[in-house]
Amino acid sequence: MSSDNNIKNIKEIILSLKQLCGKQEKCKSEIREKLKKWELSDEKVEEIISLLEKEKFIDEVRYTEFFIKDKLKFYKWGKIKLKYYLKIKQIPNDIIRKGLDNIDETEYFNILKSEIEKKLKSMNSKNQSKDKLVRYAQSKGFELDLIFSVINKNLTIEN
Repeated sequence: MSSDNNIKNIKEIILSLKQLCGKQEKCKSEIREKLKKWELSDEKVEEIISLLEKEKFIDEVRYTEFFIKDKLKFYKWGKIKLKYYLKIKQIPNDIIRKGLDNIDETEYFNILKSEIEKKLKSMNSKNQSKDKLVRYAQSKGFELDLIFSVINKNLTIEN
């Protein structure tokens, strides 16, 4: 009897995860974490993840593409921060690299430029400095050479 209940529970868990993945992109590590909370064995966890991958409910490449687009569009994150958070999600390095390589460089440059200009407008003239803008852009995850390029070519700032 308990074996039948266990099979029923596993089917319910899989159905629940399919619905979840159908609504929102999830990566393997997020699903693994959820399954561990349900106290399933490691073997069962990997079996379920494998099934979800096979049926295309989980796709690390697709997840990475959506993650990058979302964080760029809504949070204006730079590549360093994107890479950091994808590593936390245990996305393989080659998938991260390909995802970051697909970012349109002109759009990326314009996002950084826009963020720096917004920050510059919010600063009063007494505390306008390159250092403050550089720290801000770095906190958003942008590369130092690109930050200096935007600041030096596109903005006039008193040091």
